[in-house]
Amino acid sequence: MKGEMVFAQFNLRDLMLLIRRLNHIELGLLICIAVENFLALGAIRTDRSDWWRLLGFKSNKTFNKHLEALLEKGVVKEDGGSIIAYIAEKAIDHFIAKSKQGKVAVACRMDRQQHALDPSDAQQASLSLPNGVGLFVSSPEISPKDDCSEYVSQFDRLIDNLKQLCEREGQFVLRDALDKEDAQRKVEEWFVLSASPETLYKKISQVMKTKGSEQISSWNFFSKAIDAMISSSR
Repeated sequence: MKGEMVFAQFNLRDLMLLIRRLNHIELGLLICIAVENFLALGAIRTDRSDWWRLLGFKSNKTFNKHLEALLEKGVVKEDGGSIIAYIAEKAIDHFIAKSKQGKVAVACRMDRQQHALDPSDAQQASLSLPNGVGLFVSSPEISPKDDCSEYVSQFDRLIDNLKQLCEREGQFVLRDALDKEDAQRKVEEWFVLSASPETLYKKISQVMKTKGSEQISSWNFFSKAIDAMISSSR
């Protein structure tokens, strides 16, 4: 894997409670285990008799004493000859999921730049109710060829619906910004992490209505509310 791996998905309150439960040696062992888990992108799989050397202890007896304490306190788990810290397991799961989503996003962004969707395809277009509220629809007759094609169609429908929303609310600066790469990338970040395009659209609509006729100058205005929504859904 190229590049530097960054694991920062920790709940600070839970982390503080965890630290208060451990003495300094136990905390040091926990961090050593977590780092090895991060490097391996999973549990440490080796003979337990060798772990004490790998994790920097002077003897197997001392290592086992403190490892048993961590196991009893429920901050690490040992299963089938492997060991992993719970804080590492959660961070690794998040990292892997986000990496997969990121790869799809990059691939589909390139696909979107090279191949424009057929605007005449009514089955893929967004619909509107009489009051102008956008609907996200997909036809049961359409079977996307792969994840990327489905990603592209959903994201493009979201952009179209957001443009319609901006027009209805008189937010013409935001509407015009969606034709530019920076704004689309910002919306795409939310799109990748949110539960669904419908949920994201609803949140943006709610926040936009709070401004009334006052003009919003940037899509960054929605970041705080959307980041909170995404965090609460995890």
